[in-house]
Amino acid sequence: MSLEDNKGRIEVGMGERTWRLAKRLCKELTRITNCKFIAEEEDHDFLVCTNVCEDFRDNYGRYFHKYPVKTTDKRELGLMYTHKSLSMVYFDEKRRIKWPDDWIDPYPASIEKVSIFNDRIEIWKGHEVELGFMCHAYYNTYINARHFLGREDRMRIARFVPAAVKDFNVFLKLSDEICNKYKLDKFVTDTPEALITSKLSGSEKFVIDMPDVLACAIWFDITSFNDEEVIDKVIRGVEALTELRRNFREWLPSDKRREYYQSTMLYPEDPFRERMPITHIIKWPYKSGDLKKDAEEERSIKVSLWCDGRIKPLRKYYNFDGYGLRLARKTGENLEFLGKIIEGGVITYDDIGGEDLKREDIVIAVDEMLDKLPKFSPEKIEFLKEDFPEMFKE
Repeated sequence: MSLEDNKGRIEVGMGERTWRLAKRLCKELTRITNCKFIAEEEDHDFLVCTNVCEDFRDNYGRYFHKYPVKTTDKRELGLMYTHKSLSMVYFDEKRRIKWPDDWIDPYPASIEKVSIFNDRIEIWKGHEVELGFMCHAYYNTYINARHFLGREDRMRIARFVPAAVKDFNVFLKLSDEICNKYKLDKFVTDTPEALITSKLSGSEKFVIDMPDVLACAIWFDITSFNDEEVIDKVIRGVEALTELRRNFREWLPSDKRREYYQSTMLYPEDPFRERMPITHIIKWPYKSGDLKKDAEEERSIKVSLWCDGRIKPLRKYYNFDGYGLRLARKTGENLEFLGKIIEGGVITYDDIGGEDLKREDIVIAVDEMLDKLPKFSPEKIEFLKEDFPEMFKE
């Protein structure tokens, strides 16, 4: 519900100051960004200054950034930033990625939104590139993007999806530069809720919380600042995130990046991923130090193996070392592998039911008899030498 619809009304749980800040921020952000911001209520807990140029609203459709943008010389720019499903745009329509045009955004860089709570503000940059789509398009591979967060994990999966890892590394490097310039404390997590329970006092927090689309935000406490100071902090945060977005979008259409992806593309004979089984790379064994989290992850992987082996028999699972994973029945020290290997090395599970997955003797196991997932040689991915020099030591 927009601020205009709530004029003169103060919602329980939100103070008058929250509404006042929202109104002022929307006006100021619209002025300095050349985008249209409107204030909206969200979950009765906080207000959001939304950039309707990036997040469509019926009443503000004329401001919405539509892609691709056609130029006078008949080029089409920025299709990678479309709000449609990239798989539908590229795979279903049998359209190849066009470099550099699909990566050139002709609209001015800005942010997605500002969330205003009673005690804090969160400035959200918005999405950049879908790493999941790029892994699928160039490597026919799926990896949960949270595995990009840890350097050791990232180095291991770089042997399978090197250009996607390079994208993430470039984003991290640019983020570090922004944090140093604007004196921000960097916080990388797949559970940003942890920040809410931590102390937000001190420097503003730069949070990377959605690695799959390289989304990030700046959070800061507002309880000890007056309105003018809060406005100034928001503007400075918007400047920081806008600069980061602008810098990263200079990288996206670059010749170097294009070469990294095109020189390592797998299965170019099947560019729209219609025939080859999808490779899933999973961190296994999974040990986070939290037994409850580890058990939940194990259950999730069991379900994925079983479902994709019955409903969608077009997926193959591997660990970070490239060994095949499958369900097995454990009896004492012995393992009995379950399922049946069919064409393409895919495993189907007709010998086990969904309820069986809850049993402790049904486990996830490495089957070294399955074909190992090939890794890229260090010589093929030398563009990662600066990021992971230890990977190239003889």
